[in-house]
Amino acid sequence: MKGQAKQNFLAMVISIAAFLIMFFVLDWPLILTIVLAVAIFLGVFMITKPVLKIGDIELERLANGQELAAIYQEAETEVKQMTQLAEGIKNPSIGEKSKALSGIAQDILNYLEGAPKDISSSRHFLSYYLPTANKIMSNYLHLKKANVSADKFNLITERTEESLDLLTHVFAQQRDNYYKDQMMALEVETELLEKTIRLGGGNS
Repeated sequence: MKGQAKQNFLAMVISIAAFLIMFFVLDWPLILTIVLAVAIFLGVFMITKPVLKIGDIELERLANGQELAAIYQEAETEVKQMTQLAEGIKNPSIGEKSKALSGIAQDILNYLEGAPKDISSSRHFLSYYLPTANKIMSNYLHLKKANVSADKFNLITERTEESLDLLTHVFAQQRDNYYKDQMMALEVETELLEKTIRLGGGNS
């Protein structure tokens, strides 16, 4: 029993128990007992309502909070699968590239956990590139286990490496875009510092 079903069940049990006590034990009027039982049901329902969060941020405060949570949870599942697939690849080069890719994917999740508003603008990346990476790794492992001919598997290995290189570039670009404002600010600060030093501002 999960989520809203558990919440409904708990509220119903408590309100029924309250009704039985008020009506049969305390002998209160039926109408009053029903009204109070309904009020108790609604009160417990609201109190036990789960708070939808990503990290420490309550999504109810955001527009489309439930939709953002669903996208994030799906992305979490994809990244976990990616990590598991990467661990299962024995080829040193492909294994290293796969682990590096899953590492960048985790960096992206870590950022979005603290900035869930950016999930919406990341929707295409999360729903297309994460599953694509998993499909490429999964296909490689499947064909490896299928013992296809050496010539065919060499070609598969080459294509897989090329695909992982392209995905690594896309993933890194996605991650870096989240921090472009901070990087630009750092560049400006560095330029100002260099100018200050050239003008003698660094002299004691």
